[in-house]
Amino acid sequence: MIVIPRDQPIVVNMNSYFLDVQKLVEHFVGEIGSGAVHFKSNSAEAAIFFEESSAPVGVIVERGERNYGPDTIQRLLEMASSHNFNVSIYAIDSERIHYWASLPSATPLYQNLTAEFTDLAALVKKMRTERLTGYVDVTQGSDKAAGSGGAIFFNLGSILGSCGSRNGSDLSASPEKLQSLIQSSASAGGVFNVFQVQMTGTGTPAPKVPKAPTTVAAANNASTSGDSIQMLSDLLQITETAIRESKGKGDFATALRRKFIQLADRYDFLDPFAGEVTYADGELICHDDLEPAQIQKAIFQSIKELAQEMNLIKIMSSRLVKWSEKYGVPLTEVGID
Repeated sequence: MIVIPRDQPIVVNMNSYFLDVQKLVEHFVGEIGSGAVHFKSNSAEAAIFFEESSAPVGVIVERGERNYGPDTIQRLLEMASSHNFNVSIYAIDSERIHYWASLPSATPLYQNLTAEFTDLAALVKKMRTERLTGYVDVTQGSDKAAGSGGAIFFNLGSILGSCGSRNGSDLSASPEKLQSLIQSSASAGGVFNVFQVQMTGTGTPAPKVPKAPTTVAAANNASTSGDSIQMLSDLLQITETAIRESKGKGDFATALRRKFIQLADRYDFLDPFAGEVTYADGELICHDDLEPAQIQKAIFQSIKELAQEMNLIKIMSSRLVKWSEKYGVPLTEVGID
């Protein structure tokens, strides 16, 4: 993604055919200190980000391919005349130049979060809490090629701005712009992807290091937690089987994810964004810093509510009795009589 704040235009709508781009950049480094040169043609888009204290960085997007870094500058200089770019120059505050220059190198943090299960306002709140440096890409509706959507930009959890277009041309720090994007996403649906920027220089946020997961096999090395994880895996399997055997109940993975989202306010580790508790292929997977007792409470509550809401108790009853006898857990503790 190439996004340039355009609230401080210096010179706009020049033709690259008549420009010596290298001398142009050198001149404006001395003239305004930090900023960006934006290049746009029918077949490509590019930018050079510059400041006084470090070498300029370039990014080129052409035919769906992106090239980024200091080495891109030379190629961009060679392309300037042949592509007949429209060229504009914008000043960018020195404390923000590293952020916007690093944006094209952002890497995925959370992917394919659908509006069906994810509230964009809640996602924004979570990214502020996590002190994200990066952005949330918003694709609205079902046709990404149509260009509907936008993005929300964060620096250490602070919202720098948002845009309601795929190219960032309407970037604004206005709260109204952000609310408009949230509201339109709620009505149109869509998909959200979160990207993290690893910036260079002072104040760089540390990379987010995933916590080590505990699978059934790993947890069994410690009898207490291992037994608990296996017991909960079996209970989830019973529920999954009951939904599969019932007609019109839908998909268990979808139902469980919805339930985890509903209960995330009470048990924050159930939040799908965090990835601390997941269930796949009959196996419960948890991060090893979670208390087994808390995991048990959360899973029991999830199963109880799913069984009641989907009328599964009769279908599950015989298997639940065997499960209760095997693990010595009264069904009343699960909340199912």
